Amino acid sequence: FYLIIIYFKLKVNTFVQKNKIAVYIALPLFPLSVSEEGKERSGWGEAFQANLSSHKCCIFTITMPVILKTAILLILSNIFMTVAWYAHLKNLGDKKWYIAALVSWGIAFFEYMIQVPANRIGYTALSLPQLKIMQEIITLSVFVPFALFYMHQPMKLNYLWAALCMIGAAYFIFKT
Repeated sequence: FYLIIIYFKLKVNTFVQKNKIAVYIALPLFPLSVSEEGKERSGWGEAFQANLSSHKCCIFTITMPVILKTAILLILSNIFMTVAWYAHLKNLGDKKWYIAALVSWGIAFFEYMIQVPANRIGYTALSLPQLKIMQEIITLSVFVPFALFYMHQPMKLNYLWAALCMIGAAYFIFKT
């Protein structure tokens, strides 16, 4: 019974090491003889063994450009941030403010667990102002669908003007 539970357990962890992001999808498998624990293999989809939480797992390393890694992590981070900042207005409106604050703080913890590595990765290839403008563009890109579809706010022309201002900001900050 214990082995059946372990077999269906799925864990996903991300970490940053030497400007690489490795997405560890830990799905316990039968023992493999691909590599020793802790030794990295190059290339897309090359599996190697590791012992994660004392279970044998299959691990894949994904390599991508720094700006793409940063953008993906910032998008994920902003989803958590937007939910932490605004979802309580819809979902916890009848609760005390400190309950909403604690729930939001708990959600924001996960935002920071993604945002800090994103900024560290991004800062290796982008200047601080470029990183900030990228963050703001992503924030607006995440917030508008959230406001429209989750919070049921009406679409306004101001969203378009704000987006155009952000495009202008991106042009000037990334201009070499």
